[in-house]
Amino acid sequence: MYEQTHSSTASASQNSATGLIKFFRQTKKFWWIPVALTFLMGIVGFLLATITDSPTYTSKMLLSINLTISQNGISTNSDTALVQWYGECYRVFITSNTIADKVRDSLQEENLVLERQDIKDSISLRQKGSTNMIELIVTTENPNHSFRIADALADVVGQPEMKQNFPNIQVNVIDRPEYPTLRNPSDNKLLYPLLGMLLGLGLGALIIWLSMLFSRTVQSETDIYTGVSAKLFASIPYEERKRRHRKKGDSTMLITPASDFAYMEAYKSLRVKVENLTSSRGYKKFLITSAVADEGKSTVISNLAIVLAQKEKSVLIVDCDMRKPTLQALFSLPGKDVTGLSNLLRGECQVNDVIRRSEKFGVSLVTSGPCVDDAAELLDSDAMHAFVAAMEERFDYILFDTPPAHVVSDAAALCKYVDAAILVIKQDFCNMEIINRTIEDIQSQNKPVVGCVFNKTQKSHGVLGYSRYGYGYKRYGYSRYGSANGYGYKYEQPSDKSADHSRSRRK
Repeated sequence: MYEQTHSSTASASQNSATGLIKFFRQTKKFWWIPVALTFLMGIVGFLLATITDSPTYTSKMLLSINLTISQNGISTNSDTALVQWYGECYRVFITSNTIADKVRDSLQEENLVLERQDIKDSISLRQKGSTNMIELIVTTENPNHSFRIADALADVVGQPEMKQNFPNIQVNVIDRPEYPTLRNPSDNKLLYPLLGMLLGLGLGALIIWLSMLFSRTVQSETDIYTGVSAKLFASIPYEERKRRHRKKGDSTMLITPASDFAYMEAYKSLRVKVENLTSSRGYKKFLITSAVADEGKSTVISNLAIVLAQKEKSVLIVDCDMRKPTLQALFSLPGKDVTGLSNLLRGECQVNDVIRRSEKFGVSLVTSGPCVDDAAELLDSDAMHAFVAAMEERFDYILFDTPPAHVVSDAAALCKYVDAAILVIKQDFCNMEIINRTIEDIQSQNKPVVGCVFNKTQKSHGVLGYSRYGYGYKRYGYSRYGSANGYGYKYEQPSDKSADHSRSRRK
């Protein structure tokens, strides 16, 4: 019984933490919604305060209350408690109907007609700390009314009725009221915008929460296991390279010694899956694609090629995205509008003219060449078939970078040349239905989608890749075991053996 209760409590806590993480991730994605609503509702609050605000004017006078209490024939006025008590009594008296009627009668003699309740509502008193000073305040929407009521009160407090009701109290007018020339500052002009901003912030949070509740994007590895019809190969963490670790011309996303331990280990995990497919099924040509654009497939294919090259494998990356190519910029290759795949498929050059070598990372590349409008037709040509057949003899692995498979038909045209496809899924980016439809489209070409890569994850727990090792480099990496030996990651500088192996195969 205890174990069941403990398990339920732990499960509830984990679900709450997961929900909170999803909410903060959704907030980071749609931060502009609460910001815009907060700003907009603040403006609405200010306009509402401006429209509904009525100007008020205050006239004040200062009174002193002196008590005379005989003790053994000696008069005293030093009892503070009695001063406060008489002050409260005076507050009730000055706002009574009797005083209001006297003020009204006095004003009528001066041709100013006001109702009794209006006079009572306009009067307030404030005691000055623990002293015997009282500030009498009259506030109305008309500066003349405020002054006239306060002036009439100053005359009333000295009348005999006051002494009859308070025989032991003497009220003196210290400062007579002055005519108010400035309107009172309005609290509404601060309160309404503040309330509006809080309301806007709350509405923004509600919208984000609802979007998270009804979102069909892949937000966790559990979503892949339960909602995506492909196996999870690896979870790649979001990598934000610190500027001080970057060298001029380096991509922030390619694996280097400055990369986080978890980032490198995630790609090693992906490499293991690919090598297992090679050994068990003989797969060596892989199509790396995504359902929609900007999911990071070019980065994934580049880093997969790098970690394969670190195992002394000859790897060729073919940039088949002849619409929005990225590999040349990603590897910082020199030249502009250099000869590439589109030139080769049009018969404008030879195979050896398009293969470029990155000695730094130990991989070979075929860039896309100039952008074309008939990319799908070129990829589905005899020239492409002959190119792939020639490359298959020269390289251990051929990785094809394609445009988004759900957006254009280029990926479907390439399926005939590859052994299998790997789908890149960016966290909280693409609708799950679109992802599954993309998988079905590829499988309809009689090519298996052997797995998927969960890319740019931002979380602290899970199963594979980033979630498996977390930011555990302090435990498993640099700080404890050092960067050159032990379990800590030692960057594997690509050797020339992969290039020599490729040359020997060409011979």
